[in-house]
Amino acid sequence: MEALFTSQVGGDGLRDRILSVIRDAAALAEAHHVDVHIMTFSFTDDDIAAELGEVARSQPNLSIRLIADWHQGADGYKRKVRSLTALGLPNLQVRYKKDQPYVWDADASRMRWSYDASRGLLHHKTLGVLVDGRPHTLVTGSFNWSTRSAKAYENLIVLTADTPASRRVMTAVEREFEALWSDG
Repeated sequence: MEALFTSQVGGDGLRDRILSVIRDAAALAEAHHVDVHIMTFSFTDDDIAAELGEVARSQPNLSIRLIADWHQGADGYKRKVRSLTALGLPNLQVRYKKDQPYVWDADASRMRWSYDASRGLLHHKTLGVLVDGRPHTLVTGSFNWSTRSAKAYENLIVLTADTPASRRVMTAVEREFEALWSDG
């Protein structure tokens, strides 16, 4: 297990660790089938988006599935999920956690956001790597893949499948991913 903090390695250090896990997954795909499962709330980082697109293009044995909060599908400042979808790569699939968090406010004569009407934001921030169907690496923590997070106090935890405790956590996160991926 590895714990990283912006107070120690900076936002670039957190981004670089994510990039290294993506590159390691691509290298493993030379000899194995590799699945990369991502759940993200905010994704505006150019470098991570470019690396995901590159490994999806160059590694047919690597499959990327990304679940993003619904707001990442809207037009907006530097959002990367739509640009990844636009690549049209068969091994890079994107789904959005859709929600209808708006209700009619008769007093204001307009729609307003309501936490009670929402099932909540997809606030997960995970990158899971599976090799030949088995958990291999998990990156999780408070770090959004964004420029803003690179300047805040954030963290990453990196787990590898070398201990039973890590494998249990990785399996639980994978079950969460699959449940969200399958939720229409």
